[in-house]
Amino acid sequence: MSSAIVSGIFSVANGQRIPGPQRAGSASTGSSSYVLYNTTLCAPNLVNPSPDNPVVLMPATLRVYTPPEKSFVPNENLVVVDAKFSISTGPTGILAQLDGLSFKPFFNVPGLEPDVVDSLLPDFRAHRCHLLGNVTGPVQSHLDGSRSFSMSVSDFVCDAVRPTSIVCVFPSGPRWAKTPAPYASSCVKIFGKFLSWDHSGTVRVTILDIVFNARTQDVSLSPISPTTGLSASSGTPKRKFAAVIPTFAGSSIPPPNSIPPLLDSDDGSPKPKRTVKSAPKAPPKPKAPPKPKAPSKPKAPPKAKGSANTRKAATKEKEKVGFVRTTRRSAAIAKFANGQGDINNNADLEGEGADSTA
Repeated sequence: MSSAIVSGIFSVANGQRIPGPQRAGSASTGSSSYVLYNTTLCAPNLVNPSPDNPVVLMPATLRVYTPPEKSFVPNENLVVVDAKFSISTGPTGILAQLDGLSFKPFFNVPGLEPDVVDSLLPDFRAHRCHLLGNVTGPVQSHLDGSRSFSMSVSDFVCDAVRPTSIVCVFPSGPRWAKTPAPYASSCVKIFGKFLSWDHSGTVRVTILDIVFNARTQDVSLSPISPTTGLSASSGTPKRKFAAVIPTFAGSSIPPPNSIPPLLDSDDGSPKPKRTVKSAPKAPPKPKAPPKPKAPSKPKAPPKAKGSANTRKAATKEKEKVGFVRTTRRSAAIAKFANGQGDINNNADLEGEGADSTA
């Protein structure tokens, strides 16, 4: 799993149409013809930088598949290019081969010289590259505080798989000071810009972003839900590019200024209540028929209550019996004290016969 892609603005020249390889089952070769341009890769001039010579250039060829009826791009015309690339050495020195993925030329404005057009463009002094490959060596530290490691990338360029040796550089500074070094033989993805190269074909790239252990299982396989499309504004747009979406007509996505801020949980402000949908109620169950009542038992007749005079007489009788018993007990204790009786004799305490209750 490896890939090497370069992107940026290129100047092309000397376009020539070349018939491509004959396809299987096809008698003609014109349908697969392509145009081969001369171009260059650029990097900052680190050896002798000057306003007149700010960059160094590497010769390159760019292959672009175009229909036979389409004309060539004029010499020294600028083109926005995304292409797969490989860098190798040959009899004439180092050479880059580019296989175009997208090719969007600028239209020359009559009366403007190429130098004037260059002054109107951003000052990109190095082409950007996307690299996916395996680390081939340990990280090395340098005197200027930077770190570097080597990696190998390859891609299918100009009808063959071509490898390229890359040295990736962590620039000195606080941004990459705590970034761990990738392990040898691990797969990493690099987004960077060309820094320099040597005659052996080794290219140095400044790291702008790195992804460690870029494996297929790290990619989420869950389907992405389609986003609601935004409707275009009515009429012909004045520009091809816009920083904001002009209208939101027919879209459920609100404009950025209408999005309410998130509530802080610690500020004590009331939070919106969540509406909970109640489940549908079940139909009421049919009521069971009432059970027959058991026959009630007949109530017992109330007891006859005595008269008030009868209750008073019974109370007085009880008080009289208690007084007599207390008196006789006191007399028995007095006899026992004088040695005349026995306190264990019930007759002395209670009396005998009917007199005991008199």
